[in-house]
Amino acid sequence: MKGKDELTHFKKMWTWLMAHPAHDREYYKQHVADQAEEWHNNCPLSNSKYAENCTGCQLLWDSPQGTLCTDPSTPLYKWEDAGKYQPDKRSFYASQVAMLAIHVSRQLERKIASCKLRKAAA
Repeated sequence: MKGKDELTHFKKMWTWLMAHPAHDREYYKQHVADQAEEWHNNCPLSNSKYAENCTGCQLLWDSPQGTLCTDPSTPLYKWEDAGKYQPDKRSFYASQVAMLAIHVSRQLERKIASCKLRKAAA
């Protein structure tokens, strides 16, 4: 995982893709996202040019079957498999990917808040 900003960009991207099922990650990167020129694999979390070697989304999806991009049971993989001509499925799977990011983001916020409380109590 890279950082909080990248997680926020990831969350924004999948929320946008949920509302716009006819578009893909490449379209989002080129036409919607700002500061996306550093992304690999059209993903703000990617830390490798090759999806097989990428571990940027490990906090979102940690499975022996693969990463969020390569494991056939992930919502991202299913979103790509659905194709642009199945907008209901694409919206559903995009929302599932966004929910993974929202869940991890909330966990990180709770950890940060508890650390701050411990420091204040000390």
